[in-house]
Amino acid sequence: QWPLRDKDMREVYNHLVLERTVRLPYSPDTPFVLNATTQAIVVRCDSSSKIVTRVSPSVHTLPDYVPPSNSDTRTSAVTPAAFHSVGSLHARHKRPNVVFLMLDAVSRRHFFRRLPKSANVLRSLERPGAHRLLELFRYHSVGFSTKNNTRAMYTGDILPIRRNPLPIWAYFRDRGYITARVETECDDWVKENVGSNFDDQDFAVSNRSLDYELASPFCMPEYFPNVGNPFGNFKGPFSIIARCLYGRYVHEWAFDHLTQLRLELRSPSNSRSHRNKPYMISATFMEGHEGSGEVLNTADDALSEFLESMRDKGELEDTVLVVAADHGLHMGLNFAYTQNGRIEHQNPFMAISVPEWLYQFAEEYQRDHGSEHISPFAANAQRLTTP
Repeated sequence: QWPLRDKDMREVYNHLVLERTVRLPYSPDTPFVLNATTQAIVVRCDSSSKIVTRVSPSVHTLPDYVPPSNSDTRTSAVTPAAFHSVGSLHARHKRPNVVFLMLDAVSRRHFFRRLPKSANVLRSLERPGAHRLLELFRYHSVGFSTKNNTRAMYTGDILPIRRNPLPIWAYFRDRGYITARVETECDDWVKENVGSNFDDQDFAVSNRSLDYELASPFCMPEYFPNVGNPFGNFKGPFSIIARCLYGRYVHEWAFDHLTQLRLELRSPSNSRSHRNKPYMISATFMEGHEGSGEVLNTADDALSEFLESMRDKGELEDTVLVVAADHGLHMGLNFAYTQNGRIEHQNPFMAISVPEWLYQFAEEYQRDHGSEHISPFAANAQRLTTP
């Protein structure tokens, strides 16, 4: 449990992680007991190292979360009563789970160029009767960099307005969702972007925002340099060469943990113990954020397999899946010297898979309560939209 006020900006965040890392000798004869809130360990044996992650504490042991009495996150234009009044089909379903994958600096065109397997899997998610696929063809960035666009994406705030809002996962948690987040940049998004507004609060795991959080393995110096510039061209999250950690791609460790979270959160025993509480999982991937435009392709196998797994296990029938970028690539020769590059920078990728029952609910709700008698999905596909 790491209160937000004790964290610092990302330029020194990795040093704080290393300072807090506990090093313990072990052997088959001398096992050790992990702290209940420890999500990851690095196991070293001679010259080999491996990250081992877990979901801890177990979901069925999580206490019921009670939002602060002054929380303003629980109001909603669509009330539970309205939700259940629109057709009996929707009343048989709990609130949908949400899986949000953010691909930093990936334009719509670049997604199809460098992630062809993932693009093919996404196209297969249009299965009327089970789940529908919405692509936002005119999705547009609101600023130059990640800070501007993710703040709009996660809080609805557009700089420099600075309304000091909470991140979206806090809204989900206040409404009864189990929340989890994976950061692969050795960063704490809340501290980096809105943390100055919450320095006097324990805005941290097991308190205000998240039930589970994984970031520290991606601060290890084998990936994220602890000497010199951690955002250089040849090592770290902005590297123009493949990002590896202990013999695997960095994103593979992240997808492994996301799969662990899905299995734990969907297990029958945990569903019963938490009265079918829905979950909201978010993760950030940095492979698109570099000047060559080539590193993104290294994530294609893992991303496509992750999407296939969700599809084939039937998870998309009760889960909203969002695959989105904050902006297109804003570095490298294409952006610097071509009009096409500058257009791509402003047209990031976004696609959303929606369960059929939720799709039908949105259609009926728009028909009964909206000012426009048009499918909200069809309309938004070609509308100018922003994070």
